[in-house]
Amino acid sequence: MVEIFIDANSTHKAEELFEKYHKAFGTIVSVEMNNKLPKVEFELTLVNEAGDKMIVKNGLTSGYAGEGPHGTLRVLQKAGFDVDEKLVHTQDTFKLQK
Repeated sequence: MVEIFIDANSTHKAEELFEKYHKAFGTIVSVEMNNKLPKVEFELTLVNEAGDKMIVKNGLTSGYAGEGPHGTLRVLQKAGFDVDEKLVHTQDTFKLQK
């Protein structure tokens, strides 16, 4: 199993790095957003068909209406998930599967 870790200091950088590795990573079949409370530390884990993981720390967030959740929504859509912004804006943790 391969794990790609992306620790981004901005939404723009997180999206840029996702774009860089997305095609080589393959088809994404599940995602999970976690917020490690009490710290505000978000982690988006994307899993491909082989079970490999791309883990994006910080930069992509959820649970409110802001740039971080908008970046998360764009990444999810590029990964092939049909998700609306209400989920990303109202839930600080979630799981999705294709």
